Amino acid sequence: MILLVLNSCSKKEDETTCLPLPNNIDINIVDKISGENVFTIGMFTQNQLQIVTNPANQFPVNFYQEGQQNIFTIFPINTEGIINFSIILNNEITIPLKGKIIINNGCGTNYYFESITSENANYLVEKSGTNVKIRI
Repeated sequence: MILLVLNSCSKKEDETTCLPLPNNIDINIVDKISGENVFTIGMFTQNQLQIVTNPANQFPVNFYQEGQQNIFTIFPINTEGIINFSIILNNEITIPLKGKIIINNGCGTNYYFESITSENANYLVEKSGTNVKIRI
């Protein structure tokens, strides 16, 4: 699957290019012992993945394979604030997460995840730019 996101932007008066912040987050779930992607090593399948939001504000999710990485992408809903959501794997593992969505009006209006955290000490969440690694 090829994911193409088009975003248009106008130039400012001083002719510098306006670049919007990326609004998606790529999530990579890895085994905390081996460090390998849980989908790549067959611990779970794409069909065993659920994203549940609270309140029930669904946001788009795309699952894709990139080499040996099976990563899924989530896009924030068009609202600012804190959103609680969970990643559920095979109805066995529930990873509770909290995302902070903020708005950027610098180049058009776009919403993006400023942070994603988990209050559950069993799961280590590492965010670097638009990439999130969750160790389970």
